[in-house]
Amino acid sequence: YYLAKSDARLPKGRFFIDDLLDCEVVDAETGRVYGRLTNVDRPAAQDIYTVTDTAGEEHMLPAVPEFVKNIDIEARKILVTPIEGMFTEAVNGDED
Repeated sequence: YYLAKSDARLPKGRFFIDDLLDCEVVDAETGRVYGRLTNVDRPAAQDIYTVTDTAGEEHMLPAVPEFVKNIDIEARKILVTPIEGMFTEAVNGDED
């Protein structure tokens, strides 16, 4: 069963994955740009956002209200409040 995206009605606070991709990910408090959303994984109860920074490094962000404060599809921005190290340390402790 398929339907046109324009015919779909999502609940408030829900978004199509393709609308989220390439949104700028920005610190809600400082305005620091962390990168762009490049992937959405759905492994369990919450989605996991992959944010790719300008150096090409990937950072994982659980898509939960503690971290994701606002999604503005029209402005193509996702405001976040990450914990320390979320965007500065290597994924899974891997270091180059």
